[in-house]
Amino acid sequence: YQRRVRGCVFEMTDPSKSPNSFLYVGCYTQKLPWVDGKGKGIEQLLFNNKTGEITRPDSPSVTDAGTNPTYQALSPTQNVLYSISEIQEGDAFVYSLALDRKTGNLRFLSKCSTRGAGGCHLSTDREGKYLFAANYNGGSLASFSLSPKDGSIVDLVDFKKHSGKGPNLERQEAPHVHGTFVDLTNKYVLAVDLGIDSVIVYSFDGTGRFVHDSKISVDPGSGPRHLAFHPRVPIVYVLNELSSKVEVIAWDPSKKDDRSGVVVQKVSTLPSDFDSKNSSCGAIRISNSGKLLFCSNRGHDSICVFKVGDDGKIVPFHWEKTKGRTPRDFILDSKDEFLIVANQDTDDIVTFKIHDDILTPVGKPFQIASPVCLTLVPFQ
Repeated sequence: YQRRVRGCVFEMTDPSKSPNSFLYVGCYTQKLPWVDGKGKGIEQLLFNNKTGEITRPDSPSVTDAGTNPTYQALSPTQNVLYSISEIQEGDAFVYSLALDRKTGNLRFLSKCSTRGAGGCHLSTDREGKYLFAANYNGGSLASFSLSPKDGSIVDLVDFKKHSGKGPNLERQEAPHVHGTFVDLTNKYVLAVDLGIDSVIVYSFDGTGRFVHDSKISVDPGSGPRHLAFHPRVPIVYVLNELSSKVEVIAWDPSKKDDRSGVVVQKVSTLPSDFDSKNSSCGAIRISNSGKLLFCSNRGHDSICVFKVGDDGKIVPFHWEKTKGRTPRDFILDSKDEFLIVANQDTDDIVTFKIHDDILTPVGKPFQIASPVCLTLVPFQ
């Protein structure tokens, strides 16, 4: 029995030797003050979740999704990939791309302006009705309706622009929305704003419009970037880019009391002997079990592994170097057996095996130009 994917023929008699997932990589495509972008677009690779091996198809596939398609989101049905263009001046765009899970092909469906510059993050609601985008330079967020027929972006539904600034004059001179995250109840969008040291909580009604609900504040100058929800405990973990700390925050939107939004713990992502001024955080992920929390450090160039207690509090116990520079983004496979990290400034992707809560590199770094965001999609 054979399987053909983009010109590659795989013998399926021994599944452990063949890829079984597509790996889509969003890249920087232009040179900017902080990155020598050399990517061509969204590149499709192949991943084996038995061995952790990454390979390139015999017929390489790169999809044009505008300038700097540096962040992606997958539809709940896993048949549409959404991408955002990190344009520094003028409006960014969000793209919807139909994803063929048999061949890996991406096909353009639609695009729409985000009404702000520096598009940097995307998420969908958990029913696939709306897409949410963050504009870093514009200090704003936008929502879009999605077609129930094919998941394509239909139109802009709502737009919110933040105001204010923080104490870091270089990085917090204005609002900088760095992420939009939908909570587990599918009722709230948490907009993480690095520029004003806040997570602004919006509810979104049946039309996808933002309704201001509350604000979660972090320490001044911390610069919140991303967050992750604990799968079972009413806790959200906010990753602060500038202070290299995780703030553990009570999160239970069903209870409008004094506890929701309260910071219960603050923990550094760096070893105690490393100067935090020489590093900044990139991404945060939690395992499906809720027992491990991972954060990337750009500068220290490592993944920090935290053990998570039954109450949601965290303890750092392991740092693993990423074998490259500037680990911008990373992902876990669906079984929490592998962690895959994109090293932006050394043009490579490295896979780590997760065993006994320790990360161990697998094979050699896989070379790819200016990788940023990673999305795994299993074969169908």
